[in-house]
Amino acid sequence: MKLKSMPMILTLLLFVIGIFEFMMIFMKIEIPLSLVTTSIVSLVILSMCQFVEMCKIRKLVYPFIVIHFLLVMPSIEKIICNNTIFIGITVLSAIVTIIFLYKDFIISNKEKNMQN
Repeated sequence: MKLKSMPMILTLLLFVIGIFEFMMIFMKIEIPLSLVTTSIVSLVILSMCQFVEMCKIRKLVYPFIVIHFLLVMPSIEKIICNNTIFIGITVLSAIVTIIFLYKDFIISNKEKNMQN
């Protein structure tokens, strides 16, 4: 299997797993740990492939974002008794993540435009 086709297959797999996880959250069904583990491992492998291909260290941050939202945030919810503080932490995490993803998107587009 070529190195180019492996990231494409992993991207499609992660997209399908993400849709399943979103539907399960929306229907208030508990997500199986095996599904979360599969998505995290796939994301780590995909990030490593992109890092090797592009040599950009920011591609390694994506697994940590997923781990933060799928594993750390539920733990924080159990630790913090005040619902207002937890919502504040969640909103702040989402804003930071959106800013990072936006900046990464802009940088990637600039790099693609400079190559053409």
